Amino acid sequence: MGSFNSSTPIEVYVIGQTGKLYDSYRINSGSINLMLAPGQYYLMFNNKFSIITGKDVNAKVYLRGS
Repeated sequence: MGSFNSSTPIEVYVIGQTGKLYDSYRINSGSINLMLAPGQYYLMFNNKFSIITGKDVNAKVYLRGS
């Protein structure tokens, strides 16, 4: 569970062993609410389409174990 915002559009992904579990597409802010099984996951921020412009990205992510 979490939320994020960026000064310019970005893409946010959550990726697990089986592939992409979340894709925000190109947005400035959003929230993630996933129930994940135990395992290894990656939270990725992609700004490939805005090479020249700097970005400020803020994220709050909460992890809970069962």
